[in-house]
Amino acid sequence: MNEISPANLISNSEFQKAVSGDKELRRLFNEELTDSSVRNHELSVMLRTQVTIDKYRFPALTLGGLCLLELLESPFVASTGNDESPKISQMDILKALFIMKQREFAAEPVELICQRSWRLDKLQKSSNGLASPELTEKIEHANRRLEQAKDSFDAQLIDFYAECPDMDMQEAFEILQEILLQPGGFSMIPQRLQETEARKKNIFDADWLGRMITDVSEMTSSLPFYILWRMPLATVSYIIVQRLRKAGVKGIAHKTKSSEAMKRIKTMMLPFLNREEQLSQAT
Repeated sequence: MNEISPANLISNSEFQKAVSGDKELRRLFNEELTDSSVRNHELSVMLRTQVTIDKYRFPALTLGGLCLLELLESPFVASTGNDESPKISQMDILKALFIMKQREFAAEPVELICQRSWRLDKLQKSSNGLASPELTEKIEHANRRLEQAKDSFDAQLIDFYAECPDMDMQEAFEILQEILLQPGGFSMIPQRLQETEARKKNIFDADWLGRMITDVSEMTSSLPFYILWRMPLATVSYIIVQRLRKAGVKGIAHKTKSSEAMKRIKTMMLPFLNREEQLSQAT
């Protein structure tokens, strides 16, 4: 008897019968990955361009806000490089809410941090590990100025928190994580058109932002400022989806729980493979 391998098991009639009759498999292949209630909430945010968290209202996150979070290396948009979820503190939540609330005005303290960080980095690289007393003093001065910029931003966050001290941080975290920072339109784009390599630092850079603004502007005739600071990120994601459809890209759809289905198929394979192995050993 020929041994059955995972590769040719697909043509085994007994296995195919088991697969075709499995109700759980059919459910997983047809059930959408994102619950309809989540998509309904996302649609309501797109329509109102606002989101309610606890008893407070915030403008929806925008492209500009997403890039500010990237500049701050927020764990909401960062990758740990493995399957573990990044740890998110209350301060991380406050930064995201502050950026949503302040929009373009939040760019000022973030820009100051980035500018002073660049200055410090430039001085440190120029030393080549052998800094003169004069250069050492400049580096220390630049470092102090960077810390001052960070402290100033933290002070603004504390003032912001004082305006909503009873905010339900758990609710804020869930809404940020599940809806505002994971717009469904982007998840509909076929995997082959998405970033195939591991998540890189600064993926939401100037080139990416320019491309997004250009694509949305061509589809809607909206001005860059509106796209950057007023249009909800979810709206942007679905406009990009329509642009790809217009360009003839196939395979754009809401994802199903197909990955879970594939895991179930692999589990179903084991009894067949083990049985054939036992028969082979018996002969």
